Amino acid sequence: SSMERTLFYLCVCCCFTAVLCGTGSSKPAESKPNIVLLFADDLGYGDPSCYGHPTSSTPNIDKMASEGLFFTQFYTGAPVCSPSRATLLTGRFHPRSGIYPGVFWPDDIGGLPHDETTIAKSLKTVGYSTAIVGKWHLGVGENNTYLPTNYGFDYYMGIPYSHDMCPCPVCFYPNVSCAAVNKMCAPEYCPCPIFENDKIIQQPADFLTMNDNYMNAATSFIKSKAA
Repeated sequence: SSMERTLFYLCVCCCFTAVLCGTGSSKPAESKPNIVLLFADDLGYGDPSCYGHPTSSTPNIDKMASEGLFFTQFYTGAPVCSPSRATLLTGRFHPRSGIYPGVFWPDDIGGLPHDETTIAKSLKTVGYSTAIVGKWHLGVGENNTYLPTNYGFDYYMGIPYSHDMCPCPVCFYPNVSCAAVNKMCAPEYCPCPIFENDKIIQQPADFLTMNDNYMNAATSFIKSKAA
């Protein structure tokens, strides 16, 4: 059997961590492989157990490290969300695309310039299907003009900015409020929306079920591209 060419880009925003993942598949698999990208906000170098943390248990990350290349040095484009994502998606230092020095907030009107060439746009030219699930943080804009489906992604599901940029009654199981652990949870903004493509499908976002919903969407997309 064969797989349709795909790029899958997953960004799961879970409390203080964001994981970004992309996967692609092609015909033939030997020449155009699947692509999986994982991008984590606020994950320190020593946090996974495979990097020496004495108490963290990260068996899935450890398994990937043991089965592939294990890097001990890495540079990110920026130490904060929006600029680092702009750099990863475009391959350009973030000031060149104007995403500098800070991050987008829910009431910002701008976003990643539309003339930027993203990895999704590039891969679509060679037959990949593309998706992103989770945290975007590169703008929303009027009429959702800065959401991922305007940058080469066929499918998007997620919160368009950080989950602590909006109030959440319950952020951690079973009933811990976000404000109890993070004073940045901004009560002046509307509750976090979860978008599917350019439509809001849930608001406020339910953080207790969000991970499962994200993973279901990711799995469904990948399976839908299997021949």
